[in-house]
Amino acid sequence: MPANLPLDPNSLPPGTKVGGDYTVEARIGGSGQRALYRVSRGTRISMLKISTAERASVKEVKRIPAHDRLLGEVSILLGLSHRNVVELSAQGWWPDASDGYPYFVMDHVEGDPVLRWQEKTRPSLRAICGVFQQVADALRVLHEMGIVHRDVKSDNLLVRQDGTPVMVGFGRAGRDVLLIEPRDPVWARDVRKERAKTGERYDFKPSDDARAIGLLLYEMLAGRAPSIFARRVRAGPRKLNPKVPAALDGIVIELLEKDPELRMGALELIGKLKRALYEADAAWDVPFGA
Repeated sequence: MPANLPLDPNSLPPGTKVGGDYTVEARIGGSGQRALYRVSRGTRISMLKISTAERASVKEVKRIPAHDRLLGEVSILLGLSHRNVVELSAQGWWPDASDGYPYFVMDHVEGDPVLRWQEKTRPSLRAICGVFQQVADALRVLHEMGIVHRDVKSDNLLVRQDGTPVMVGFGRAGRDVLLIEPRDPVWARDVRKERAKTGERYDFKPSDDARAIGLLLYEMLAGRAPSIFARRVRAGPRKLNPKVPAALDGIVIELLEKDPELRMGALELIGKLKRALYEADAAWDVPFGA
């Protein structure tokens, strides 16, 4: 980076070198105290996420929550190896670890958020179930590591052109949080506000990821999201869309069960989707529309 330009991770100009091998092409997003850039290394395109909080050394990480959270995301991705989870390519500090900002580089996933994918491609029920089988398997691995994603939503489930889903957005994964955060899912904020009145701590559990999957499936099958403020879905998507098979309707209802202890886990979801596909008829192989 030219010496006369300030070290500002919020506005890295095209051509900036990060980690020696990666060249910044453009800023494409970011939120809070993080910025997201498209970077290149030779002909390969990747994504770079960098903390934009105050400059610091690697020894000062714990006093700067934004840096600590980004490095927590790095730690999770380093421990994950799954075809349906975005792959970490590099990590480090820019411009250096003695005085800079932590960052990491991950694969650029060419795909659409799962709701947009459905809108564009009109997949069959078999294809939809196949996507969520793979997502559930990624969650199974995550949960076995003792980590909850906490932000399962359409924007964090990207589907490639070949129908392979890739889970992204691990910035909130695995953290115990008491305070209510603006970026929490609305239903989670609602629950936590109730518990805050009594001082009861709310810790995210794998069952919260299961509920998020249920909300997505409901919307894809019914054509609209359920009411989340009631925190209980009294009927499945089949009530709004009679074309939804009873087997899938039952799966969604169980995922949205009010009592977290009664919701199925990721492994059970894989099994139930597999059985539903085994028993499916020809109607599952044509484009599905809500």
